[in-house]
Amino acid sequence: MNEKEQNKNVTEYILSTLTPIQRYDVLTALQSVTKESGKYNNEEINNYMMNKFKYIYMILNAKEQYMQTLTSLLELRYKLATNIITIEEKSQEIKEDKMILFSEKKSQGIYYTFLIISMIVLFLALPDLFIKLMY
Repeated sequence: MNEKEQNKNVTEYILSTLTPIQRYDVLTALQSVTKESGKYNNEEINNYMMNKFKYIYMILNAKEQYMQTLTSLLELRYKLATNIITIEEKSQEIKEDKMILFSEKKSQGIYYTFLIISMIVLFLALPDLFIKLMY
């Protein structure tokens, strides 16, 4: 296999690993390099292409890091929203528990009030009952 075929195979492999947008960026850069190649000798073209590919590689890495950052940001927003919903559900449960507890205390208070009133009436009525029973 000669050098041209190897370069072609490597280029095809690299292009196959890229996303369509990245492929477009690389092919656009290659076209601009090809247009510029008539003005320079081989060494200058190689340097120019290497610089161009380094630049493209940096852009692609920056895009990838940007996408990863956006993805992690969206994940954090989702977790935050989930936590907020969980907190709201817990606070609603606590409010409901307080209402139930308050209503139970209220009903217990009514029960004890009724019990105390009944005992007072009973103690007031007991002497009369004893008097009536004795006589």
